Amino acid sequence: MSLRPPRISQGLFVRAMKRTRGCAKYDGDVAMSIELEIEGVSDRAVTEAIRKRVRLLRHHPDPEDWRVRLVPSESEAEWDLGIRTASGWHVASFTAPAQRLADIVEQRLRAQLAVTAGDASAGGT
Repeated sequence: MSLRPPRISQGLFVRAMKRTRGCAKYDGDVAMSIELEIEGVSDRAVTEAIRKRVRLLRHHPDPEDWRVRLVPSESEAEWDLGIRTASGWHVASFTAPAQRLADIVEQRLRAQLAVTAGDASAGGT
């Protein structure tokens, strides 16, 4: 995943970025903390849908801090989704219309949660 500077078009930044970080308590367990960074999505409804899905996933009790980055891809794929967990960065590149981004981000996060939970249970036995 690239940490490149924002692309400039006619002297204007064409990157929309908002970071969200949160942690809450649910039934005595501390919910996971997820820092979310979204770049290159100009439709506010899409970015809000992504944030909402990520907030719902924070209800999983997990002591880890995760970082999630959705950025325009530099390769032939349209998007890069990076998820940083305790085990490192997990990056996926994919092509999808902006309207599907919330679904895809949620699916990838759920898949990573399942892997992390499986690793934790395997390590505990």
